[in-house]
Amino acid sequence: MPNPKDPLITTVNIRLMGTPTVAVTPNERKDGANLANKE
Repeated sequence: MPNPKDPLITTVNIRLMGTPTVAVTPNERKDGANLANKE
């Protein structure tokens, strides 16, 4: 199983969940929020 602390894995998981964290850039936070709002 991949290391959950791996930056890439974390970023992908955050993107899927649409939850902003320090692991993503501001643009990625915006995309995550947009995805969450669409659902």
